[in-house]
Amino acid sequence: MRTDAGYMRGLLIVLRKRDAFALRQFLKEEASTRNPSMANEIDSISDEDLETRMYKMILARHELSELHADARRWLEAHDKEVHFG
Repeated sequence: MRTDAGYMRGLLIVLRKRDAFALRQFLKEEASTRNPSMANEIDSISDEDLETRMYKMILARHELSELHADARRWLEAHDKEVHFG
């Protein structure tokens, strides 16, 4: 099992790719070691919803600030709202 720091490094690498399929694979692999029942839940997320979540995750990470403008454009183009409390 990866440490939280290892998980975050891996997640940032995957998010930089902006590839929802790669994100799904990463999350499933991580879930299989941490919480196997969650792997099925990840499979149940639609491709569209996962892509939306991916761009919201990008916006939530200051380490990915160079991708924020692209993420906002994608979300606006797909009529997705972003709310950060």
